[in-house]
Amino acid sequence: GSGVNTIIIKGDTSVTTEGSGSAQAGYAVYAGHDSIYGANDSAKIDLQGKTTILTTGKNAYGVYSRGRGYIRLNDADITTTNTAAHGIYASAYSGLVGNSTSYGGIIDLLSDVKVTVNNDVNAIYASGANAKVASYDTEQSIYTSGIYTITGNISADNIEITGNEKINADAGLFVRTSISI
Repeated sequence: GSGVNTIIIKGDTSVTTEGSGSAQAGYAVYAGHDSIYGANDSAKIDLQGKTTILTTGKNAYGVYSRGRGYIRLNDADITTTNTAAHGIYASAYSGLVGNSTSYGGIIDLLSDVKVTVNNDVNAIYASGANAKVASYDTEQSIYTSGIYTITGNISADNIEITGNEKINADAGLFVRTSISI
């Protein structure tokens, strides 16, 4: 099949997970494309109210978008407490049968976001071609703003730089020119 599988939550939301993150479990908020078939399918989660997230398991990401996944994140407070549990994570996926294109997960930061993680992981992480975490509204094609309170690393790897992105390789910091951290 093809299409967009969508979840829209208009009110305030609180999500707590205790299990370890794996292919289909343990993440607080996940939108992605895991099948090697169905290249036209995608997943979207639109969190329109205040969102509070806590994960306590190993590899249990707070917000995770993979491949053709798209997450719109408004006023959010994200905390992960275990190893390898990134706060906000967008990654690429290129395992579709008959299609070598790499699809990057997208996470839009539409307003204030607070992320707190352990020292060994990233508060915000983009990995792979076309993976993106940005103060941007993809649907409206406009830049957004907010107060971003980050305790942890911000990094990107294996990405293609186009347009007005900047990379500071020494610090592992990925910043769009319109965002202030």
